[in-house]
Amino acid sequence: MGKSREQLIADDRPAIDTLIGKKDLVGVEIGTDKGYHALNMVGRLNIKKLYAVDPYISYPASNSNSFEIENEDKAMKLREESAKNLSGYDNIEMLLVTSEKAVSYINIPLDFVYIDGDHRYEMVLKDIQLWYPRVKNGGLIAGHDFKIGESGVIRAVFQFFGDSFKKDGWDWWHLKGEING
Repeated sequence: MGKSREQLIADDRPAIDTLIGKKDLVGVEIGTDKGYHALNMVGRLNIKKLYAVDPYISYPASNSNSFEIENEDKAMKLREESAKNLSGYDNIEMLLVTSEKAVSYINIPLDFVYIDGDHRYEMVLKDIQLWYPRVKNGGLIAGHDFKIGESGVIRAVFQFFGDSFKKDGWDWWHLKGEING
């Protein structure tokens, strides 16, 4: 069976390529949706532990072209699909809480954080501010949907990093400790 559109999109995340070859990675994915990107990371990287953080609650879109979860029923269906897709992976732990709550549960230095949750400016900036201190020096903080129509993502990334990040496709990333990294 061929890959779905969502699975193909999950495969196209160039920020993750910066982690290839590194061993025993511990990371966090903010916004797990159906779990395809988490599976992609576990399949491509040497991951010791991946925390998949998503509260699966309804929230508004950041704009008229953006993803949103319109109601709790849709949120629960996404949660069930993600749990099914990620079952059987001992190195993936689903945290069904907000990013703000999850940061207090994970008290270890992280090799990477990948942000692809709520795309509203305030939420993206808050995710970066919460998780950046948890990333090891030389580690990766990255995210998705840095694109036309997602002004909240773009604004938050520029506000926090200035010009100290890279972009390819819809991915943005910063290697902690590097200027213009």
